[in-house]
Amino acid sequence: TFCFGIDLLGLLGIAQTKEFALRAQVLSPKAILQSATINPARKFGLSDFLGQIKANFAADMLILNEHPFDNTSIFDNPENNFLAVIKEGRVFHSLSSKLPQD
Repeated sequence: TFCFGIDLLGLLGIAQTKEFALRAQVLSPKAILQSATINPARKFGLSDFLGQIKANFAADMLILNEHPFDNTSIFDNPENNFLAVIKEGRVFHSLSSKLPQD
């Protein structure tokens, strides 16, 4: 079971998203997304609260301009592909006036 991790600091942080492109060479888009969502939640015993979009779960999600199953490289360029970032139900970033930032 693979888990996506963030361990690059400073100027190297931008290279972190390239891990999705590397994994795309050997894994399906579904497996790649699970490595960043449900797999870590299970690894840390938090699968009853994290890793899925369900009632009574943490409302952590990205709203994207393209389906990641069609193109996992959209994570390499968040400025152009992330329409909104929601953490614990609060809108931290939004490009839409219909979804105002908290």
